Amino acid sequence: MTLRIAVCDDEKDALLFLKQTVANIVPKYEKDFEIVTFDNADDLIRYCRNNLTDIILMDIDMPEINGFDAIETIKKFRSDIATVFITAHEELAYQAYDYQPFWFISKKNLEKLDNVLDKLIKKLRYRKISGSTVCLDIDPIVSVSVKDVAYLKSGGHYLTAYDNENNVIMKFRCSIKYAYDRLSPYGFIHAQRSYIVNCRYIKRFSSKDIVLKNEHKITVTRSAKKLKEARELYGKFMRNTRW
Repeated sequence: MTLRIAVCDDEKDALLFLKQTVANIVPKYEKDFEIVTFDNADDLIRYCRNNLTDIILMDIDMPEINGFDAIETIKKFRSDIATVFITAHEELAYQAYDYQPFWFISKKNLEKLDNVLDKLIKKLRYRKISGSTVCLDIDPIVSVSVKDVAYLKSGGHYLTAYDNENNVIMKFRCSIKYAYDRLSPYGFIHAQRSYIVNCRYIKRFSSKDIVLKNEHKITVTRSAKKLKEARELYGKFMRNTRW
């Protein structure tokens, strides 16, 4: 998939400099990428409505629509876009965090952009992997959508996959150990002997139980070792998927 980066700055020289800086950095991490530039927020907003965009490098001090207002508008229809605010006004740093950016960079310290993009691209890779489909190599082969399956429950020699409304998605013959080994890299945890739970649908995780976003409650394992592993995997998933 193409990594698409939008750069927005109303100053022509700054815009060209940022584009060239990004073009020098990104090939180290991604071969397939596209950089698009905008000198006004209106065009940026219009573009993001009609094109999948991964990263926005956004100037804050802009005429007509400033960077904060532009990002607020974009996040109403594309909340998953990662934003890096780049500005000469360092005093706006604290205000910038109200808009949940990935980072804030002063134009006096653009050398930090390399390290910031490194962290951001790694995180984007994880998020894209975690939104895919996992194939279980059993007979017949089963595809598990990591976006749609809230949890799997073992019964006998079968696993039943449920969605976030507790509706059955599918039932198939498979050991819970094999399914967990395949699904754990994609944000699933082994909550207890009979359950594999998708971290995306966890509302609360305590030492006694897991409460899903639909209020379904699952008692967790009594094994301190397995509980520690589950909590560590859940924490890792949360750190890697939020900006």
